[in-house]
Amino acid sequence: MSNVLNRIVELIGWVVFGVSALLLVIAHHIDNYQSPPPANVVTTNVQPH
Repeated sequence: MSNVLNRIVELIGWVVFGVSALLLVIAHHIDNYQSPPPANVVTTNVQPH
């Protein structure tokens, strides 16, 4: 019986590992979008009155 439980725990571990790797790839692709310029670059273009 413990052998079956070990296989289930191992399977759950592989599923968690697969989901984590998939989320890492998705986050890497999302992180490649063109981000807006930083706030300090925007504020330097404002002319003082």
